[in-house]
Amino acid sequence: MIEIFIKMFYITFYYAWLHLNKAWPPLALELLRINSSYQRMKAVIYNVKTPEKEKLSLANKKRHDLTMISNELNIKTLLYAQGKKVVVISSYDIVDEALLRNLKQLGVEKIITRSSLTTHIDLKAAQEWGIRIAHLSPKQDSLEKMANTVIERLNYWEERAEPENTVPLTSNSGELKGLD
Repeated sequence: MIEIFIKMFYITFYYAWLHLNKAWPPLALELLRINSSYQRMKAVIYNVKTPEKEKLSLANKKRHDLTMISNELNIKTLLYAQGKKVVVISSYDIVDEALLRNLKQLGVEKIITRSSLTTHIDLKAAQEWGIRIAHLSPKQDSLEKMANTVIERLNYWEERAEPENTVPLTSNSGELKGLD
């Protein structure tokens, strides 16, 4: 609703400019482009515990549309991922080829694991299905750092247009590594 109001404001305000100068000012065009392209990242976080839920909510600051459930990711809980672009899992969630195929069919494009290992994910199948994987670095020693890193990854994916074929990403800070 706010996006519509902002667009209407810009259009109304700059309509006079357009009428007088026969062209939109460059700043108005840029603001319209930014506001029209903004969409909240939709993600589901599986196997989330109460302390993690609190830290993730605080780190998120209502920026992304997060669905947090305490159940692990499996065939029975798969439907929570429908309409989401990102799935956030724990090391207890086993993600095999069948689960990846179903996630892709539901529209999931990316997975973040809240662990430093990816042995619980079929990485070959993820690559075949075009699902990008990110994982935390071993330096994540607190829930707060984990939550901040997950939200930073969502911010990164939200703000940057990504090419179809990407290479493994290693953060300079060592905070997050993964297949982008």
